[in-house]
Amino acid sequence: MMLRSSSRRQFLAIGIAMVLSACSAFAGPDITGTWYFASGQTGGSTASVYGTLKLEPSGEYEDSHRIAGILTASKGSYTISGDSLNLVPVAGKGKPMTYTFAVGEHQDKEGTKFTGLTLKGSSDLTFLLTREKKK
Repeated sequence: MMLRSSSRRQFLAIGIAMVLSACSAFAGPDITGTWYFASGQTGGSTASVYGTLKLEPSGEYEDSHRIAGILTASKGSYTISGDSLNLVPVAGKGKPMTYTFAVGEHQDKEGTKFTGLTLKGSSDLTFLLTREKKK
């Protein structure tokens, strides 16, 4: 059985749409946008952390946060591979950082639920970020 040219195009378009849909289902959560540092943990104790991590859809990032008053700031490009977030600063402006990340629901001290981004570095330092700035 031969398909007409228009039928073949429709069949091909449907097939491509199915493949793209399947790929986006496995792409993982969209973490682009501005995230606010809510807390940090290292060695079992909580560290005072505040600042922002901006992940642009273009693949550029800007990170500016303070841990116990010490500023860490960098700009550059980022990539996501599975559950890994790789930050690569502009040449000569810091070293690349790789974090394992997860997006999930959390609850603050008052019981309010929020969506959080957890970043676990290669050391024992873990950050929790939120879409809304702490008050």
